[in-house]
Amino acid sequence: RHLASFGADVIKVEPAEGDSARAWAPHRDGTSHFFIMSNGEKRSLALDLRSEGGLAAFTALLEEADVLVENMKPGSLERLGFDAARLRALNPRLVYCAISGFGAHSAYAGRPAFDTVAQAMCGMMDATRVDGVPMKSGISAADIGGGQVGLLAITAALERRARTGHGASLDIAMQDVGAWFSQT
Repeated sequence: RHLASFGADVIKVEPAEGDSARAWAPHRDGTSHFFIMSNGEKRSLALDLRSEGGLAAFTALLEEADVLVENMKPGSLERLGFDAARLRALNPRLVYCAISGFGAHSAYAGRPAFDTVAQAMCGMMDATRVDGVPMKSGISAADIGGGQVGLLAITAALERRARTGHGASLDIAMQDVGAWFSQT
């Protein structure tokens, strides 16, 4: 969202049926507030990445892209044929930023996660106790923090690319970011 706000042409690749967040309440005129808040300045493209046509369209996007931000469970893109070596071969200048619950090289790399799980696992919920009971923060702090650290890492990688001509692979774990946020 921030890259689009800064003027980047951001294309959100959604599954053929669309992002499930499009249906999340509350709505105004049939549009999810959450979806618009997170994606308002992006263009959307529905692709079936399990089809030849979808993979071909995705490959064409990657060949021309400056940045790929991905928030699936580690290994998901690799299973579709897009491991780090293939991404570099398609586009050596690509800055690839994967944001996941636990990162690609952790003890929990294969586990799916969402904000509440990351908050619990990193200790963030311990910092927001109510009557002694750990509670999720009122906002999706692990999701937001992972995105903010990703934004900073991407801008640094783009600056480095401007000097070296080489892209980068970034692995952001929401658990790590939450643990860093929770340090006292």
